[in-house]
Amino acid sequence: SFVTFLTLANTDMGSNTTASCTAVSFPKANYQAGELLVYTTRGTEYQITKILFTHNGTDVNQTIYGTLVAPSSSSELANNILLSVNGSNIDVSFRQRSANSTVKVLANMIV
Repeated sequence: SFVTFLTLANTDMGSNTTASCTAVSFPKANYQAGELLVYTTRGTEYQITKILFTHNGTDVNQTIYGTLVAPSSSSELANNILLSVNGSNIDVSFRQRSANSTVKVLANMIV
């Protein structure tokens, strides 16, 4: 079976642009694999990134299929997007280029 959900992550991801921020977490026992669309905005700049992932409870394997930004002259708002096991959860983290970005994650998860 599968489930689709939209997570509105912290809309104030903080002012630190050098450390990783955790955008969203989900229980690793509930979801073994899935597809994530990570949508990041800041002012009039927008970014969307598509990620496929799977995990075995200890390690997460992911592939980033693409990132689009608008306007096309913009740099990526969020880079180094990484999924990792953190206790009983899978964390979706990234390093933001612009402070205080807004993040939404659309998840199509396989149970």
